[in-house]
Amino acid sequence: MDFNPLALPSVAAPAPVTPSAPTAAAELQVARDARIAGRMNDRDYFAIVERLGPQAEAAPQAPAPPAAEAQARVQALRQQRLEGKVSEFEFHRQMATLGPAAAPATLTVSDEFERQRDEIMAPGRPQDYVFQYPPGTDIKGEVLEVDTAARVALSDAGVPPHLGPVIHTRVNTNAEKLGNASQQVKDAHVYSVDYQLSQDWGSEYETRCQAVNDLLLQLGEKHPWIRQILEKERWLLVDVPIAHALWNVIEHRTRKRA
Repeated sequence: MDFNPLALPSVAAPAPVTPSAPTAAAELQVARDARIAGRMNDRDYFAIVERLGPQAEAAPQAPAPPAAEAQARVQALRQQRLEGKVSEFEFHRQMATLGPAAAPATLTVSDEFERQRDEIMAPGRPQDYVFQYPPGTDIKGEVLEVDTAARVALSDAGVPPHLGPVIHTRVNTNAEKLGNASQQVKDAHVYSVDYQLSQDWGSEYETRCQAVNDLLLQLGEKHPWIRQILEKERWLLVDVPIAHALWNVIEHRTRKRA
């Protein structure tokens, strides 16, 4: 993915925006939800935790369940997740509360954050991704072939289950919106994405774009259909949510190797 196909003026990093949530606890919850949904990377999330954690701890908190009760609820929640009775988003939302209460007393807060982060960002298997299709879509023939190929590529890239559907949906959205568009419209789309990423990533924009591009090139070497997209229909993958999702994967992988 080349997020710099057009010459852009130098863009300064945006000024920090004061969170609108009324309390530190509420702001932390917003950050947790954004992280789980793939809208916030780990680095930014833990910076917010470090800044707001002491304030949130000083605020009145609902009592955590006893460890034994929390462990039982976590086990039940995990079983519901395996059976498809609870969404990935809801699972991680509840785990944000239950996980620390169920963890052994020997774990520190930092240990628990690491455990939760590793669990959330664990690479998915091809069958773990839950894709959404329009009502009445018959998943067979060419649709099934594309579905299967997408699952294998996402798994090879180390994409966790909650981010795979984000990427899949955005590719389909771009195909529907831009498939028959003129080259001028496609170029405008690429420019818009490029500009938004420069705003989101500030001084790390070039480094992150290069890392995302390198990951896609590596996938293209293994999957010819991805290489074809990169060579002829790159605009399908030039997308803000896709870039953020892939960067989250890269960042987590890099941190684990450190």
